[in-house]
Amino acid sequence: MGFGFSGATSVFVMDPDLADALNEISKVNVLLVVCDLDGTIAPLCEDPSAIVLDGNSIRSLESIGMLGSTHVAILSGRTRSGLVAVLGDDCPFLLIGEHGAEIDSGQPVLTDDQKFVLDRTCVILEEAVEMHKGAWLERKKFGAAIHFRLCADGSGAQLSKLASAVVPLRWDFEVIEGKSIVEVRVGGANKGAALERLRHELNADAVLFVGDDQTDEDAFETMGRGDLAIKVGNGATLAWTRVPDETAVGVVLEELARLRAIGA
Repeated sequence: MGFGFSGATSVFVMDPDLADALNEISKVNVLLVVCDLDGTIAPLCEDPSAIVLDGNSIRSLESIGMLGSTHVAILSGRTRSGLVAVLGDDCPFLLIGEHGAEIDSGQPVLTDDQKFVLDRTCVILEEAVEMHKGAWLERKKFGAAIHFRLCADGSGAQLSKLASAVVPLRWDFEVIEGKSIVEVRVGGANKGAALERLRHELNADAVLFVGDDQTDEDAFETMGRGDLAIKVGNGATLAWTRVPDETAVGVVLEELARLRAIGA
């Protein structure tokens, strides 16, 4: 299927504040645990189809999801079908794609006008991408993403500038930048809105969200007292705690599974 699991062990040791926060959130009645995918429970990969999931994270999320009054979701910039390709048709987690646009198995529909603008934009971006060796364009249902991880220095800035220039100045389209990626998408859907919708639908008393990229900041921004926001890696963030890498995320999730099981 083109993916695998890593079995690496981590030397990460949680600081007391994070340990205390995990202990507190493990005791709530209804808990929602949400993770980004790339850069969070799997290292960033030059070839997204060759992603290697962190085995400890996946096993821990499965354990967490089997506990009563506990829900697990993956909230990613990938399409929902892309998440299924990675995690499997029988994945027990809620899968939310395109930063929240694909929040369930239903199929939201673009207007004819939006589709026309998106199609036209993609033609221009495709032509631009062909001029940058190593870049490629991924078409999605609600947008398109330019990947430039394999490009020479400077290409990313040029492609980001171009994407901003070709998108019409209209409220329903936006350009967002992430790690070696820039996306054009129909606006209105973001990880913060998706997280709030999930919280409401599941009647969650608290949310634990883990993410690594700029698009995850929308989710961090919605979180409040009693929630736990965890940033993976370096960079400015609204999250109030961070861990160094993906294997450390596995350690955190393993501890949450243990603590939640004790109180089950």
